[in-house]
Amino acid sequence: GSRVVWTRLEGAAVGGGEATPESYALTAVGYGLLIALPWFAVYAATWERPEFQTRRSALSLREGLRIVVRHKSYMQLMGLYLTSRIAMDLIGVVLILYFTHCLGRSEDFEITMALFLTVVVLALPFWLAISRRMDKSQAFALGAVWWGVGNLGFFFAEPDWPRWLVIAFAPIVAIGYSAADLMPWSMVGDVVDEDDLATGERREGIYNGFFTFLRKLAGALAVAAALFILDLAGLPEGRDAVVPESARTAIRWLASIGTSV
Repeated sequence: GSRVVWTRLEGAAVGGGEATPESYALTAVGYGLLIALPWFAVYAATWERPEFQTRRSALSLREGLRIVVRHKSYMQLMGLYLTSRIAMDLIGVVLILYFTHCLGRSEDFEITMALFLTVVVLALPFWLAISRRMDKSQAFALGAVWWGVGNLGFFFAEPDWPRWLVIAFAPIVAIGYSAADLMPWSMVGDVVDEDDLATGERREGIYNGFFTFLRKLAGALAVAAALFILDLAGLPEGRDAVVPESARTAIRWLASIGTSV
């Protein structure tokens, strides 16, 4: 199931032409560099307070994990974060299929994504200002609702809608997405400080590691489930294959309702 659907995703790729192992490898190297290089700047601009470096941990890893799981604020934050990340992973899988098979305009995908990512970055200062006026959890909730309502537009969009109108969804959705992506990581630091005040221990590694591990696990399971649903809905293999209405309906629901609830 999943492997077949991934082949179908490749068939929907924008720009035409046949993908080769070399092109995939080159793309992987490019993305790897784009992801890795900024962290050198982050490392150069951050440091740990000296008084924290000299502390000796009095807890084992097992005891630390037990405390993390029992930390109510952290687990609530984890739930909010996982739901938002699952939605992000789902839209990443189905959006190209949505533009290709539901709207019949795969060439608009690149334009929409470029506009979307640009607005996400530009919206960060806006949410930073909002978080100084209200609680971060409230800012996250506001952004998540904004993002979810904006995503519902994909459910109603039709191929005969004006091109500009469909593309206009991108900046609207991006503003809410920006908060949903930014705020949870901002709140992790608050949770770590709360734990430090309660226990006298600094456990950023455990909190952030657990955060990242569960995010990857939940995202992988959600994507696998989406691919399985598309397979059951009859999404055919091949770029020129006829796509049944059941597959279009599944794509539409996953791209809108599935990422909004």
